[in-house]
Amino acid sequence: PNACILALELLSKKNGSPGTKQGLPRIMNELTKAFGKLKQGDYGGALKQVQQQVKKVALDMTDLEVVVEEATNLEPWGPHGKLLSRIAKEAGQSEENFREVMGVLVDRISCAWKKPKHWRMAYKSLLVL
Repeated sequence: PNACILALELLSKKNGSPGTKQGLPRIMNELTKAFGKLKQGDYGGALKQVQQQVKKVALDMTDLEVVVEEATNLEPWGPHGKLLSRIAKEAGQSEENFREVMGVLVDRISCAWKKPKHWRMAYKSLLVL
């Protein structure tokens, strides 16, 4: 856990902001939850949670952007109803959230246009729309 804390602090300093969009204390809280899952034996859930937190910090993404990327991934099944519900609810709350969702969807579709192997991302982006 101490190595993760150090890595997150270094990443946040590298990005030029001491706390990113959501703040370092919140990220640390999420990582603590992930390590709790790890202790309970939920390795898949813990690793997924850590991966999401590191991605948020490294790429300076919001929670909503990470959720949209998760809904439009390359896995062979469609986006989960809970993800679609959350995206719809949050995108309708403000214009900024709507722009974040649309930005990720456009990126996913353009990526699939450039790399036809990633057709699932375009398909799932259209499902999210």
